[in-house]
Amino acid sequence: MKRIKKKNRVETRKHKAMRRMLICLAALTVFSALHLYTFMPMQGIRYQESQSGTGRTKAVARMLPPKELRLWGTLFYLTANENAVIMTYVRFHPLVGWFDSLGASLDCSEEAAIHAGQWSASHEEAYVQYAFGRVDDPEI
Repeated sequence: MKRIKKKNRVETRKHKAMRRMLICLAALTVFSALHLYTFMPMQGIRYQESQSGTGRTKAVARMLPPKELRLWGTLFYLTANENAVIMTYVRFHPLVGWFDSLGASLDCSEEAAIHAGQWSASHEEAYVQYAFGRVDDPEI
């Protein structure tokens, strides 16, 4: 009896690249589903919302940090919903993605004409303060 030899399939560069790409896409999907890596800045904001218990907010303003702070890879966000206003910033790090800082949250659930708060950010010797809030009285 003769044995039939199996042909060894030669793996080309294209096959290797496709296999590696599929592995990367699978890892990307798993990391995103398990929240192990935040790919978007708003995912860092969502984490801040869950920590402060404000519920889901919408972005009102997105700003670059002042040049005095020299915070590269950072975005400042002002977000709000009907019960709260949040002022915070998110930073990008290659190993963990976008992560949040400890921002300031303002409770707007009580009836008042004006809700105001302040938040400060510092880096090395530079220091910046922000005043933020919401006006609920239409006459103001």
